[in-house]
Amino acid sequence: MKLKFNTQQYQTRAVEALRVVFRDASFASDSVKINVEQIFAQKSPNTDVKVI
Repeated sequence: MKLKFNTQQYQTRAVEALRVVFRDASFASDSVKINVEQIFAQKSPNTDVKVI
């Protein structure tokens, strides 16, 4: 079952996080995963983003 990932939901909530971990299966597509990584790189460059 694929879960739809809402990037807007995480743009404001996790900006202060030191580390964020996502399950690869939680992304609807690879492009969504790349977008999330780019959003964190822009909005919170010190956040360590991991996808497992």
